[in-house]
Amino acid sequence: MEAQYISEIIHLLSDDTQSMVGAFLKAQIFAKRIGNEVLYKWVVQELNGYEAGSELPSYRYAKCTNFAVLKQRGRLLPEQSLPFTSFSKVVSEMLLKYRVFSSIKALEEIISTDPKGAVIHPHSADFCQLLTDDLRQQGRTFGVHSLRTNIQVFEFTEVLMNIRSKLLELVLELEEDFPNIDMDLESRVVDKQAVNQTINYIMNKIKITTTGDGNTINTGDNSTVTNNAVITTGNKEELKKFLNEKGVSNEDYTLLAEVIDEEASLATTERFGAKVNSWVQYMVGKALSGTWDIGVGTAGAVLAEGILRYYGLK
Repeated sequence: MEAQYISEIIHLLSDDTQSMVGAFLKAQIFAKRIGNEVLYKWVVQELNGYEAGSELPSYRYAKCTNFAVLKQRGRLLPEQSLPFTSFSKVVSEMLLKYRVFSSIKALEEIISTDPKGAVIHPHSADFCQLLTDDLRQQGRTFGVHSLRTNIQVFEFTEVLMNIRSKLLELVLELEEDFPNIDMDLESRVVDKQAVNQTINYIMNKIKITTTGDGNTINTGDNSTVTNNAVITTGNKEELKKFLNEKGVSNEDYTLLAEVIDEEASLATTERFGAKVNSWVQYMVGKALSGTWDIGVGTAGAVLAEGILRYYGLK
C-alpha cells in the first residue's frame, strides 16, 4: 500500500477533535525518510517535550500570574500579586512568561481534564531567596517568603493551536511545491536535497524552530569548569558562543548583553555590577528550578568564567 505521509498529516491536523500525536508521528516518519534532521528534531521535541533548560520556540511561552507572600521587617504580608516593577529588568521579564516544556500529549491531557481551570506551579524556597536578593539590590526593604505561578489552561490550548498551525502550514506549503511528494518518496525518485532545502526555508520563514541550537549540559553540583574558554576582552560573539555551549539560550544571553558593558568599570574579580549580578542570580534561579539543565554548584562558576574573561579579569 502506498504511503501518504503529507496527505495523511493534513487530514489529521484539519480535524481539531483528534489528538495531534498521530499527525506528529507521521511527520516523524516522513522526516526520517526524507533525511531532514532539523524537522526530525523539532517533531520529536514536540512529541516528547522539551528538555528543561533548552531554548523554546516563541509559541511555547504562556502568559501567567504570580502571587507572593511578602516579608517585611519580620512580618508576613497577605498574599498579593507580585510587584514586578520592584525587581530588576531581567528578573521581571523572566517572571512574566511561563515556559511550556510539556509534550503534546501532556498538554492535551491537561486541557481535557479541566479546560476552564488553572495550573499552579509553586516555587522553591531557594528561588524565593534569589528573588529576595534581587529586591535587596534594587533597594527594597521587603523580600519574597513564598511564590506561586498560575497559568490558565486556555493558555495551553493556545500553545497547542500554534503547534498545530505550524505543522499544518509547513506541510501545506510543501505539498504546494511538491504535489507528488508522497508518490515520489515511495518510488524513490524524489529529489531529497531540493525537498529539504524547501523544508528548511519554510521552517525558518514561519519561525517553527528555536532561534538557537538549544544545546544543554547536564553536570553534577560538584563539577568544575574547564579552563579552556576563548573569550577576547570585550568580544560579545565569543562570550555568546561560550555561554550557548553551556546551555544559556540566546534570549537569556541578550539580557546580559544589554547591561554588561554598562557596568564594566564596576567589575572586579570578586563581584560584578548590580545589573550583571541580578542576571547571574536569575540564571542560578533557572538552574535551581530546572529550567537551565546544569548543576546548581556549577552554574555560578560557568557564568563567572565567561564574564570575567569578557571583562579581561581572567
